[in-house]
Amino acid sequence: MVQMVKYNERRRTGGFLVKDVKDVNEGLRFEKRAKRRKTNRVLNVLITIVVLLIGFFSWKLFFSNNTTSQPVASESKPAESTNDSNKNEVPINENDEQENQSQEVSEEEEDNDSETLESESKENETITDGDPESNIIRTIENSSWKPIGTHQSEPHTVVYDDGSVDRKEMERAVSYAIGIDQSNLIYWWFSRNGDNKVAATISTSDKTQVYRVYIDWIPEEGWKPVKIEELRENDAPSFQG
Repeated sequence: MVQMVKYNERRRTGGFLVKDVKDVNEGLRFEKRAKRRKTNRVLNVLITIVVLLIGFFSWKLFFSNNTTSQPVASESKPAESTNDSNKNEVPINENDEQENQSQEVSEEEEDNDSETLESESKENETITDGDPESNIIRTIENSSWKPIGTHQSEPHTVVYDDGSVDRKEMERAVSYAIGIDQSNLIYWWFSRNGDNKVAATISTSDKTQVYRVYIDWIPEEGWKPVKIEELRENDAPSFQG
């Protein structure tokens, strides 16, 4: 009797029990929920990636804008930056200007002294003809020659190095004795002629006139010309070599 009832129930439900139908429906719902969960997880992961990418590029753009804007800010205030740099350089520039001014003053004084000494050197000349067999055409001495002055301190030591203070003062003394500007002279040779005594072989720029000038050091007063020899030929080792 019981079996007949179950059979009839199966026939009414198309061969399945109502309970079986519910189980099937619940299985389908579970599968749908599982699919939705997977879909939601995938969507959440994608959203997270997109947010991270947006944040990364925003950060990159923000800092790149800051770095590019810094030069513009510095360019917009050139006066302040230059003023700051000038403030830092003021002591150096002031010292340089003072040194340049003192150097210009000393050069002007030297030029003025040279002009005065040159005018005085034309007086009291004694000219002696040289031996025709020698290289000396004539010898010139002048009692009005004076020391040219000096910036050096005692005790004095002769320094032949080109560009040294002593060498420059020697060249100025030679120019003063000859009466020709230094720019128009070639200094071929400086040699020792005794203690604090020097003989300089020079020529004009065109090498047509050659001289040997003897100068002596006067303590605290500088180099003083004592004699000039006008030469027939340039016998300086540097010229001969």
